[in-house]
Amino acid sequence: MESSNKKEALRIFLNSDKKEISNAISFACEDPVGNLRRIEERLKNYREEEDENHSPMKIAEHWHDMMILGCISSENEKYHEYEAFFTIVHAAEDVAGQALENAYDSPGRLKELSDLMRGIEKREGLRNDEFWQVGSGPDDYQKHEEESGDLSDKIHCAVLGYVLRMYGFKSYAELLDVNRMEFDIRREAGRRMILGCDINAEKNQTVQHAEKCLERKLVDKYGNKAVQELYSHIEEIKIHRKGQG
Repeated sequence: MESSNKKEALRIFLNSDKKEISNAISFACEDPVGNLRRIEERLKNYREEEDENHSPMKIAEHWHDMMILGCISSENEKYHEYEAFFTIVHAAEDVAGQALENAYDSPGRLKELSDLMRGIEKREGLRNDEFWQVGSGPDDYQKHEEESGDLSDKIHCAVLGYVLRMYGFKSYAELLDVNRMEFDIRREAGRRMILGCDINAEKNQTVQHAEKCLERKLVDKYGNKAVQELYSHIEEIKIHRKGQG
């Protein structure tokens, strides 16, 4: 039931009336403090409810609230543009993630590749709780895994860009299309500051390990310059915060 509800919620959300979205954004920004408080209360109530109580319409409204929350943050001068960037992109990613989940569950190439990979795992004697690290395993497995990763990324980015445009963030969607490295770096810089993952703050080992793993992924994908740019962006946010303080 939960899976079918989310599939229907995605259909409802992606077919939302764009004029109604525009009006909702304008209304929210007229009283940002009051509307922020009301949206946060709705989000809190949603999280406290059991998933089975979430109807398709309620799920779609939840995604809408998350996007409106991002719109309000983008108008708040206390936030650096990269912090607002993360808030908005993170909300849109929730929708894109559901679209990707639907693609894995529906007939098509992505599900076919997933089934082929599961078959190879059984052939090689892997238990349900065992897996190969990315880039390892038999050659035929790696071939399917690479195709699956590329296709997943295309689906994710297509829906992510569509949602960003729905809510008026055309420049974010265009950045995703033409400069993926800068998109990923802005998102990570904003995430670290919004979630309190300050590079100069004391951190537990789990957070440190997670950040180092992400930095290695950035290096693998874009080269060392990506991490240099990340730290540069974080410094920009810190300077902005000092100016606001």
